[in-house]
Amino acid sequence: MVLGLGGCSYSPSINVMGSYFPAWILCCVAAIGLTALAHALFARWKLFDELWPLPILYPCLICFVSCALWLTFFR
Repeated sequence: MVLGLGGCSYSPSINVMGSYFPAWILCCVAAIGLTALAHALFARWKLFDELWPLPILYPCLICFVSCALWLTFFR
């Protein structure tokens, strides 16, 4: 059981103005911002008729962008 805990030794924390935050929180915040930017682009290009259902699209887009950011910067 102790051998299984060997992967828990690395904790990716980021120092933000003297306070340490887990990296996944910052990835989620960045993903929400990028999804808001994508929403503005979808509105500008009038793609809402092709992108449905929106209540499923946006959480999936946030999850995808968050995981992509995590893999890009922390793995």
